[in-house]
Amino acid sequence: MDTRLLRTFVAVAETASFRAAARRLGVSQPAVSQSIARLERTLGASLFTRGKTASTTPDGAALLDPARRVLGELDALPGVLDSRRGRVRGRLELGTTDVASIYVLPKVYRAF
Repeated sequence: MDTRLLRTFVAVAETASFRAAARRLGVSQPAVSQSIARLERTLGASLFTRGKTASTTPDGAALLDPARRVLGELDALPGVLDSRRGRVRGRLELGTTDVASIYVLPKVYRAF
C-alpha cells in the first residue's frame, strides 16, 4: 500500500475537506481527489461522503485509527537507529535579540 495514499486519507479525514487537505499536503485538490479515488478502488470501499464537507463513511472511520498508527510507526523508523547510537533528532527553535544573535548564537550553533 502506498503511504502517500494513507497520508492523503488521514489529511482529508482530519480536515473534513479535500481542499484543506490539499493545502496541508502541498498538492492540488484534484491530486487529493485522485488519491482518495485510487485508495477507495484499492480497498473496495467508499471512505468519504462528499458534500460541503468530506465526512468519513463507517468504513472510512474504521480505517482512520489504524492508518494513523501505521503512519506514526513509519515516521518513527528513522529514530530507532538514532536512539541506539545515542543521537537525538528534533527541531530547535530560538528566539533572540540582535545582540544575542551576534555574540551568543554563534557559540550555541557550534555547540549544537
